[in-house]
Amino acid sequence: MTTIQVTAAVNKVQTLADGGIRWTFDLPESAILQSAHLMEIRRSQTAVELTIVPVVEKSKKSDAQVNY
Repeated sequence: MTTIQVTAAVNKVQTLADGGIRWTFDLPESAILQSAHLMEIRRSQTAVELTIVPVVEKSKKSDAQVNY
């Protein structure tokens, strides 16, 4: 299983008409591979488990990582 890891900015948190909640994140331009993995997950209609960790200070290394 592939773990997708990327530093992102929270763009929007909204409540939907049916009572659900939608989160929108902005990712860096370097997150192309992570985006491709997420698109494949969406195409396969697979659910995901999210863990969100606040980042106090931006890391010196690349924002975007994929762990296999």
